[in-house]
Amino acid sequence: MPSNEQKGRKKLLILFFLSGATALIYQVVWTRLLTLFFGSTILAVSTVLATFMAGLAIGSALIGRKADTASQPVRFYAWLELFIGIFAIATPLIFSAIEHLYIVMYSAMLPGFWQAALLRFALSSLLLLPPTILMGGTLPVLSKVFLDSRNENTGRALSLLYFINTAGAVAGTLAAGLFLLQLMGVKLLLLLSGMINIGIFLFAFRTQVQTVCGSKEECAVSASASVSGWSANAVLAAGALFFSGLTALIYEVVWTRVLTLIIGSSTYAFTIMLATFLAGIAIGSAVISRLSSNKTEGIGLLSICQVLIGVFALVTASIFGVLPDAFISLFGAVGEKFTLFLTANFLLCFIVMAPATLFMGASFPVAGAVVVETFGSSGRRIGLLYAGNTIGAILGAFLAGFALLPSLGIHQTLVLTIILNLSVGFILAVIHLFKHGAVKHLAAAATAVSLIISLLFIWQPEWDKLKMTSGPYAYAIQYQKMSIDERLSKMEQLFYQEGPVATVSVIKEGERLRLLVDGKTDAGNFRDMTTQVLLGHLPLLIKPDAKDALIIGFASGITAGAVAQHSVSKIDCVEIEPAMKEASAFFWKENYHIADDRRFTLITDDARSYVLTTDKKYDLIISEPSNPWQAGSSRLFTQEFFLKARNILKKDGLMVQWMHLYGTDVESFRLVARTFMSVFPHATLWMDPVFADVIFIGSSDRLDINPLVINKIYIENTRVRNSMLRIGYSEDWSLMKAFQLEEEGLKRFAGTGDFNTDDLPLLEYNAPRALYSPTAMQDNLKALQDSKLPESFPKVMVSVGDEIQAASLLREWGKSLAAIKALPTAKGALLNSAALNPMDYQNYFLLAYLRMHSGNISGAVEYFEKALSLNPKAGSAYVHLGTLYYQGGDIDRAYAYMKKAILLGEDSAGLRNNIAVILAKKGDLKAAIEEVKAALSINPNDEVAKKNLNTFRNLLESKK
Repeated sequence: MPSNEQKGRKKLLILFFLSGATALIYQVVWTRLLTLFFGSTILAVSTVLATFMAGLAIGSALIGRKADTASQPVRFYAWLELFIGIFAIATPLIFSAIEHLYIVMYSAMLPGFWQAALLRFALSSLLLLPPTILMGGTLPVLSKVFLDSRNENTGRALSLLYFINTAGAVAGTLAAGLFLLQLMGVKLLLLLSGMINIGIFLFAFRTQVQTVCGSKEECAVSASASVSGWSANAVLAAGALFFSGLTALIYEVVWTRVLTLIIGSSTYAFTIMLATFLAGIAIGSAVISRLSSNKTEGIGLLSICQVLIGVFALVTASIFGVLPDAFISLFGAVGEKFTLFLTANFLLCFIVMAPATLFMGASFPVAGAVVVETFGSSGRRIGLLYAGNTIGAILGAFLAGFALLPSLGIHQTLVLTIILNLSVGFILAVIHLFKHGAVKHLAAAATAVSLIISLLFIWQPEWDKLKMTSGPYAYAIQYQKMSIDERLSKMEQLFYQEGPVATVSVIKEGERLRLLVDGKTDAGNFRDMTTQVLLGHLPLLIKPDAKDALIIGFASGITAGAVAQHSVSKIDCVEIEPAMKEASAFFWKENYHIADDRRFTLITDDARSYVLTTDKKYDLIISEPSNPWQAGSSRLFTQEFFLKARNILKKDGLMVQWMHLYGTDVESFRLVARTFMSVFPHATLWMDPVFADVIFIGSSDRLDINPLVINKIYIENTRVRNSMLRIGYSEDWSLMKAFQLEEEGLKRFAGTGDFNTDDLPLLEYNAPRALYSPTAMQDNLKALQDSKLPESFPKVMVSVGDEIQAASLLREWGKSLAAIKALPTAKGALLNSAALNPMDYQNYFLLAYLRMHSGNISGAVEYFEKALSLNPKAGSAYVHLGTLYYQGGDIDRAYAYMKKAILLGEDSAGLRNNIAVILAKKGDLKAAIEEVKAALSINPNDEVAKKNLNTFRNLLESKK
């Protein structure tokens, strides 16, 4: 082959690698975009995935046929890449139009479950089918360039192409999932990828590679002459590849569900899982190149691949039970070094996926070598083969999500899939041996496979549900101190269900109950109770006239149960995982049987999809998704989601958002605060002093509280009072101990910078990096403390005529808060009280006292003087002022104030001692001695007075 010919083919391989990379970038981005408004339910995600793969199947079948008549397949390929790039660049415009169309059609149709699914499929098709059809055609078209007209190296050529394209897919997955999205954002990444496709067009269009048939007419004749029926071997190979695609997607779904329990569900985790799956396929397609051919032995090799897929899937399934311990060991070795941590995750995924996926990757080129019987029909046949494989994959994804996992569970679904692979391999082996007259080998082959299948029924890999839901990724640090087995020995699993979205379980440890989602605690009746109860009561104590409430996230139902203790008319709750309803039954006592409340409606849907399409308006939205370092949950913390939530709030509605301080770096926490306030500028931050969860309460309008209303609720609504009593909020003032930052303080904390958006999902990528940080909570608490004003309190609203009563209540709140050392909030309450009743000297006295103990001496003096101007007989104010003036060196004024205090009845041994010291400094030792004697008459055991008496007498004696 001429040198320039070799260079041309190498260039095409590089271009095909880039094509594979951009294809997976598009899959990641398009799926992300569409599920943002379709939702992240299993049906919505499966709809998008099915549409994507359907386009590939259609394209490979239709364009593969055209490839056989193309006189210049390289240029044909170039044009495909050009239009893929154009569609990619136009994605934001197309997506915006589809989103608008979806809202309009959904509102007009109000579709049922399956109607909504069909609507999503139709709209997904508008975006995905045109470019994916073109993508599906690239492999069959380019294969015309690399296949030999004598069909001598078909398997090797297909192996090379399949490897290069899949390796590109691995690179695209890792690039998009690990860093490009967070660096560039969705729109810029689409633009860059589209430009790469256009660049591929320019390079490919100018690449000169010799083709077998020179003109279009010659190619058409060649293709026409080679059209014939499919041989039995070709049909067998195509059928095997269909089942290979079917089982591959079932394995991928099952392995992803298993590995989610081990390494978590962050964007990084999902990226690693997908990349590992594709990497196994790529390596397998490369390795098989030396063994595959288009000879009849190809069926035998294909049968071996299918059997080995099943065998290795069985072998890796047997180690699932040790994966939690393996993760903990690896974590102990790499710790918080994030890059090494991701590498360890990749290693675990590779151990689970790679052995079987190697032979999945090998199957396509082997089958292709069998199917391509003549060069002239190679494009059509490879296209149909790829289409069949893709259709099998679509069916596999659908069966896994909607049939097998819900009915059989993860473990049994895996076993059934293994049996299917072994059966396909066995059938191919029998046919192959029979055709070659090797009947004597049939018994051995049948016996071997039968033994493996029988072994599956007799012995199945261990599946310890309690251990598999132990959450190693979430509690890796704790498991360094106490082993998983030791911890689990103290627990009992009350509930376990593999739902369509997640694995949900309920664990009992003593009297404590925990609800776990994929092994991570999302609710409970002990530590999490405070946050769950506060989320329900806090906004309704601030806005007691709220009638319609929406809760995002059901879990244990405790928050919904707290809301139900108020006089609301309607409580809607959106929950993506159906298994939560059954799991919540273990928390009936804590959630007050909320499922039986006639006002309560549980809606199984994705929160973003519901918020986007509902025509209801709410007074209150309480959003308590899971942690934002998880890929799905992070999308409920974006600016776009907050905007959509604001659209369904009534004019003065409240938005309540949960967030946590542990496992989150300060900048990520600031990012959430900044993004929340960009939509709800009038916001406050609340947090129980003991627990590391925070609650944002925001509104588009001024956010006020009415202390009289809160007090009245506590007095009259025993259900609310008793519910709050469970978490230590037994009195009306105790609500304010959870107050942290008012609007100005929260703005100061949030600072300036980027927002977390759908286009630039910073939180999704930044949050997982601090998951295991030992100082995260302390760092966040310090940052909050540094942003807090010395005197802070929410804005107060009081009706005309109620000012005096409200001021008195706020004063008592301030005193109670001061007693528990909540000084900034106590001062804020007293300032509000003073503003409502400027004539109440007690407010100024208490403020002065608190300022004095905070080190604000000048402020304390100012307020003590203000208190005395309102009540000149406030003897204790004279005492404190005398002390402050004395500490400031003004002993004359100090003496005058102290003597005035005594005249007003504020006599004490300490005060007399202080006066004595002042007199001694002035040189009047006789008077000082008399004051000390007065102190001892009040308290004969006063050691300070006794010491002063001796000192002053000695000084007086020495002067004589």
